[in-house]
Amino acid sequence: MKNPRRKMQTWIWIALALSGVATVVICLVMNFALIPRIEEGEPPMRCFDMCATGYSPDEARAFVAYLGPNALDVYLHRQLPLDFVYPVCYTVFFCLLWVVLRGRPDAVLALPLSLMVADYTENALVLHMLQHPTFTDAIARAASVATIAKTVLMYATFGTLAVAAVVVAIRAIRRRSRQ
Repeated sequence: MKNPRRKMQTWIWIALALSGVATVVICLVMNFALIPRIEEGEPPMRCFDMCATGYSPDEARAFVAYLGPNALDVYLHRQLPLDFVYPVCYTVFFCLLWVVLRGRPDAVLALPLSLMVADYTENALVLHMLQHPTFTDAIARAASVATIAKTVLMYATFGTLAVAAVVVAIRAIRRRSRQ
């Protein structure tokens, strides 16, 4: 009879690999194919997702007004649909990677889950601004706060995973040197 724990570990590794590949592919498509098409023009302007330090309501309105019909179509019908799938992919990847590194789930999983919530909040508000160019200042400010929160949570998640990976590597090196 097969060990159920080992079978579960196999599924975790498969899910980790699949979510990691999906995360990388979506990230590459968005950053190297879609966002450049949205941002092209003179003068070049940054997509909402790329404004890590946020934006004012006036900057948000200027960007929406700046978008031509082709760029708006790419944003609404290609970028945002992918950006609604992307948070699920990276959240699954980050959570599973944490479990693999730590050997168990714990409270740190709140970081990637909070990141996902911030990203979905940003996406919903950006969608609203693109569909309703007369959006209120409150909508633009909320979208900006969500963008900043997403950025901070992304760095916190990366940093936490990097520290965990270093700790695991150091422990492995120490175990090998004792043998």
